[in-house]
Amino acid sequence: MSQSKSSFSSTSISYSSSSSTIDGQKTGHRTTQESHSDDSGHTISRTTQDIGEPEVRETHRYDAGGRKLPARIEDQKQQQTKEPNDEQQAQRDGEYEERMEDEYAKREGGA
Repeated sequence: MSQSKSSFSSTSISYSSSSSTIDGQKTGHRTTQESHSDDSGHTISRTTQDIGEPEVRETHRYDAGGRKLPARIEDQKQQQTKEPNDEQQAQRDGEYEERMEDEYAKREGGA
């Protein structure tokens, strides 16, 4: 008599997105997460992106015993993101401060 070994496979995907417009400036963020499990282990892939920014993808793999596996080279390449330079970040910080000042002025004027 031969015994058959049962196997399993499960996949789930979730997605979330949000956006808003403040003083004509559109902001937003999206996240997608995919989780896959089978007899060999578990893989979680998460993709995030802010409007106007590059997509960031992270993948984590675990063996059947739950131990984290080292990242594969293709995963490492996908996880690299473009960091804004200091000038870009300073500009964004200034724009944010202006929007906040405008918002506070609106609230004070309406109180």
